Amino acid sequence: MAYLRYHETERLFTAWPYLQDLLDCLSLDVMAAKAKGALGTAEDYIYSMVIGNKVLSDMPPAGKISDSTGNIAENYRKLMKYDRKTVKREINIDIIEVSLVISKLQIAYRRLSFLQRRVLELYYWQELSWKEIAEALKHDDLYYSVRQIQERRRTGIEKMTGVLMVTIEAYEYVVGLVSVDCE
Repeated sequence: MAYLRYHETERLFTAWPYLQDLLDCLSLDVMAAKAKGALGTAEDYIYSMVIGNKVLSDMPPAGKISDSTGNIAENYRKLMKYDRKTVKREINIDIIEVSLVISKLQIAYRRLSFLQRRVLELYYWQELSWKEIAEALKHDDLYYSVRQIQERRRTGIEKMTGVLMVTIEAYEYVVGLVSVDCE
């Protein structure tokens, strides 16, 4: 089984805030699907599928609904129920995959020193330059050179890579969901 390498860990760390936002949105989608149905009411679905883009002249006269029309309506009702289950299942799969990766990111992140975490946040999430990071970290008698900060970033990502244990397949799946271009 292949796990992430250094550059993939960098990209995943950069995508982390987007993954968290995606997880929040997916959770809302599941709640909405439970509350009112992901595809609207059965009547709305049947109407859209049976009537669709037909004009009034194509409609059968009132009171003259054939058995085939009733069968079509019932088949669409079953299809709508299947579609709703499929949508919920797909959303739940996305939630599980994203949650798993976020949990592993949190575990790996907690293993870093305070300085490593701060450098990674400033570099990847706030996109500061090395000099800006050095200035942001300077306080009292403590000063870090650009070289020291770069080293903290490198060792932080390496440490996270060793702890993450995210498969390449899971990585590609979740990064594909957020489509983050970190190059």
